[in-house]
Amino acid sequence: MSVKNGHGGKVQALAAERGVDPAQVLDFSASINPLGPPEGLAEALKQGLESWIRHYPPAGAEYFQEDLANKLGVDPYNVMIGNGSTELIHLLPRLKPRGRALIVEPAFSEYRAGLAACGWWADDHICGEDSLFVPDESDREALLGKLKKGYDLVYLGRPGNPGGAATPLEMVQELARAQGKHGFLVLDQAFIDFCPQESLLKFIPEHPALIILGSLTKYYAMPGLRLGFLAASSDPVGRLGRFQPPWSVNIMAQEAGRFCLEHDRLHAQRTAELIAREREVLSRELSRLGLTVFPSRANYLLVRLGPDQPRAEELAGALAQDLILIRDCANYRGLGERYFRVSVRMPGENERLLAALKKQLGEPRPN
Repeated sequence: MSVKNGHGGKVQALAAERGVDPAQVLDFSASINPLGPPEGLAEALKQGLESWIRHYPPAGAEYFQEDLANKLGVDPYNVMIGNGSTELIHLLPRLKPRGRALIVEPAFSEYRAGLAACGWWADDHICGEDSLFVPDESDREALLGKLKKGYDLVYLGRPGNPGGAATPLEMVQELARAQGKHGFLVLDQAFIDFCPQESLLKFIPEHPALIILGSLTKYYAMPGLRLGFLAASSDPVGRLGRFQPPWSVNIMAQEAGRFCLEHDRLHAQRTAELIAREREVLSRELSRLGLTVFPSRANYLLVRLGPDQPRAEELAGALAQDLILIRDCANYRGLGERYFRVSVRMPGENERLLAALKKQLGEPRPN
C-alpha cells in the first residue's frame, strides 16, 4: 500500500495488504475525535434502521438543517447540508463558469481538485513556518495586493490544515471586506469544534462575502457517514442549492447528525479536556525525539523531521509495518518531504506511536 500523498485514513488498504483486521491498525493520519461518537449513537441508529431504509430521506435534509441552524445560531436558509463538506467544496465552483480562485496554502487538496474539475484557474499564497502556515501581519500587504486582482473565490482554512493554527480574527475580517468587492471568502472551519471559541459564524450577517464550511464527521467521529454543511448569506446558499441533487445526504447521516446535536454537551466537555491534555503531552514527547512540532489549536500536530532523520515518506512506510498510519505532508504546497501530521489520540495509543517513533528515530533527548 502506498502511504504517500493523497488523503489520510487508509486503514482498510493497509489491513488488506497486511492480512489483518482493520481494528489492529492505529490511524494517526486521519484527524478524528479519539473519543468516538457521542454515547448511544450506534444503538440509536440500529433501532431506527429498519424503518428508515424503507422510505426516502428528506430530499434536502430539511429537519437536520433546521436543528443545525438552531445550534449554529443562524437562520435555516443560511445553511446548506452536504454529503460531507467535500461535496460542498466541489459544488462551490458552480457559482460561476470558469472563474478565478486564490488558495491560501498549505491547504486541503480538494479545494484545487474541485476548481480544476470545473475549469477554474487557481493561484496560491503560501504561508511559511514563521507564521505557523497561516496568514499573519507579515502576509498582510502581499495577500491584500493579490486580492486586488479580483478573485471570485478565496480559500482559507481556520484552523489551518495541516498546521492547526488560527488566522487572527482581525485579518479574516479584513480579507472578507477586501474580497467582498470581487467575490467570496471561503472559510473552512472543518476542525473548529476543537476550538469553538474561534468560530466566525456570527460574522455571516456582517460579511455577506463570507462562506463558512463545516464538518460533523471529524468532531463526532463518524467519517463513514459523510455529513457537512455550508453557512453563508441566502444568495450563495440558494444558488448552490440548484446544483445539488435531491437526497444527497442519506438518512443515516441525517439522523446521526440530529442525535449528535442533541447529545453534544457532555461529549464536548470530555473532548476539550482530552485533546488539550494529550496534545500537550504528545507535542512535548515528539519534541524530545528531535522533531520540530508546530503549535496547534486543533486535534492534530504538524511535525518536521530534522536533516539527519528519514524523510516523511520513509518514516510513514516504516511505521506502516507496525500497523501505524501517519500523514505524509509532502503533497501540501509550501511543505516538503520532511513534514508529517499526526492526530491526537487516546493516551495508550499516543504511547504506542511514540514507542514506534523511538524505534525509528532513536532515544529521546533528556528533559
